[in-house]
Amino acid sequence: MTGVSNFSPTNAASEVRAELERTASLFAREYPSWHLEVFDSIDSTSAEARRRTEDASRRDPLILMALHQTAGRGQRDRRWTTPPGKALLFTAAIPYERLARGHSGIGEPHDFYPLSLWPLLVSLGISLRLRLFGWEAKLKWPNDILIDGRKVCGVLCEATNRTLLVGVGLNLTQDANDFASVEHGTNPPGSLLTSPMDGNANNIEMPQVIPSIVQCVATVLEAPWPEQRMLGYYRSWCDTIGRKVAYTQDCGAVVRGTAESILDDGRLVIRTDDDDAIPISNPFGEGTIG
Repeated sequence: MTGVSNFSPTNAASEVRAELERTASLFAREYPSWHLEVFDSIDSTSAEARRRTEDASRRDPLILMALHQTAGRGQRDRRWTTPPGKALLFTAAIPYERLARGHSGIGEPHDFYPLSLWPLLVSLGISLRLRLFGWEAKLKWPNDILIDGRKVCGVLCEATNRTLLVGVGLNLTQDANDFASVEHGTNPPGSLLTSPMDGNANNIEMPQVIPSIVQCVATVLEAPWPEQRMLGYYRSWCDTIGRKVAYTQDCGAVVRGTAESILDDGRLVIRTDDDDAIPISNPFGEGTIG
């Protein structure tokens, strides 16, 4: 790891919007079954995707991207804000009949994954893309992505009657001033702009990052890796394992101990001070780990 990132995109909202439009055009050519739309401003891409998928006749997968969200949210409905054009904000919505119906080319085709694994699958896929660009991305169970101990990306999965929704917020060009008023837990916020990179990575530009991450999420949803291959990588890159943690459930109860392992169904095992092994289920970001 060396110095400050060579990542050097412009932070002009108009430039970012152009890249979002380019991504939509790319999908229209290479992934025609996906419908992509770009918004200058919206309450929440996840909320709009949920509204769209209430139409039972809609069967095509959907990706909604926005320069700015006025009511973005993260885990436990916490409000999530960022200056316009400084983050990649999008939600992918895929009907269950399309979920994992493709073949990744690795191992045997596998058309069923427990819902509890999807936050892990998506966050792992994004982490892999960031590592290919030169950032040493790590994973905070179940759905956050860290670089150098700072949270640069969050993934929020939601299930409806017919559709899996996957919301992604990836910080691109924010700096310390942008994060001054942001509340955070054990991991402060960070962005790709301010994150260190591998010394061999040079001249990373915005056009490479945006379509690559969006395409990555669509690919993971349609053709994920085999479970054990995915879990092997997830466990090896998971920054949570071995750390003292406090898991706060929605009811307010707190489980404290050391994060010991991740089970095959995606649950995190916490070893308490009383030596009890407690598996924690967190398929869609309910509860918080700190």
